[in-house]
Amino acid sequence: MTNENTNIRFFYNGLKVVGSKDLYRAHYSFSKSSYGHNDDLHITIYARDLLKGLPVEINEYVEIKNDTDSMTDYFDKDRVVVRPGNTLWNDTLTACIKASEKDQARHVKRNEKYNDNYDFENDSAYLRDQKDIEEMKTLLYSKEDNTQESVVKQRDLEKVEAEITNEEMKKELEAIKDRLDKLAHQTSGDADKANHKRIVDAYFAAARSWWSFGKEYEERG
Repeated sequence: MTNENTNIRFFYNGLKVVGSKDLYRAHYSFSKSSYGHNDDLHITIYARDLLKGLPVEINEYVEIKNDTDSMTDYFDKDRVVVRPGNTLWNDTLTACIKASEKDQARHVKRNEKYNDNYDFENDSAYLRDQKDIEEMKTLLYSKEDNTQESVVKQRDLEKVEAEITNEEMKKELEAIKDRLDKLAHQTSGDADKANHKRIVDAYFAAARSWWSFGKEYEERG
């Protein structure tokens, strides 16, 4: 869901300012308590990058917190706390749901890869996250008169996110392809056996990366 009355756009992996393609990478944390208070529903947005932080424009809606103290060499990352009633609440909640679902899917995929007996239905971490996701969706769609609008805007947001992700994937694919071409050229003219083996190993490592990214890119469409 996107609030067209603000100049901040929320994605599962960060924020953007309207009119700019620059992504401020961030992650979201959903909570119902803080500092011993059990009735404090909020979502904290944490900047992933120390220097870049969060866009200053967000200060118009919620204050950026940062406890950096250069005198003691303590460096903190930007964060903001968004609560119900804030202009950014629905957008933050929607992005948090999307990010949580992606994290949950990666969690299951990783465990299934390394544990043949893995069962997500008996995974306490999965069940805890699933409970939070269901609660967030209930909060998002609790107002019946806004449900349909929320669904439509969520689809629009997912479409934009998919376009951004596919563009990033395309760039990554092109970079790996260039690397493959260079390694192949080096291999054909290298007579030193040790270097030859090193280059061949690197070639196949890059080839596996190319296949993996290519497969995911095709699945994304």
